[in-house]
Formats: sequence, structure tokens, C-alpha cells
Amino acid sequence: MHNANPLVLITPSQVLLDLHGNPGGESSEKPCGRSLKGWHFGTWRRGEALNCLKIVAHRYKDFACVAGLQVANETGRLVDPKKLVDHYADCAKV
Repeated sequence: MHNANPLVLITPSQVLLDLHGNPGGESSEKPCGRSLKGWHFGTWRRGEALNCLKIVAHRYKDFACVAGLQVANETGRLVDPKKLVDHYADCAKV
């Protein structure tokens, strides 16, 4: 946002901030930032991810053009859906 086109800040535009590639990754696949054979849920450093979310949310909370934050990108098939829901609940608390 700080390096975004100034038109985003002065026109009725909205942006979604995508935390694309959490610390440790959300899967073993490239879309999460890099490929890691042997990735498992414990590899995803969720505490660090939540801290990053807190920093980004605080920094951009007053930007009217920010429509939301995407907190995970293309989670892997190895992620237990219950654990993913728990992660989203933890993100909502931030």
C-alpha cells in the first residue's frame, strides 16, 4: 500500500491484502512461497503468521481502501480442516 499506485488511495477502489506465503508455508506446494518436500502442519509457524497478521492489520486498519486480509493461501491437502478452522478463529481474534 505504501508503494501502491496513488489512485488506489484517492479513487473508490478496494484492495485485499494477501498474506501469500506464511512463515513455514501452508503446504508443500509452490503457491505458498516455496516447495518443501515433507511439509507437515507443524512446519507452518502459525505463531509467527499471527504476529505478521497483527502487524499488517495494525498498519493498515485506517486505510478505507483495504477491504480485508487473506490469511492463508492455498492450504495443502494435509491440513486437517478442523485445525484450519481453528487457525482462522485465531486470526479473527487478532
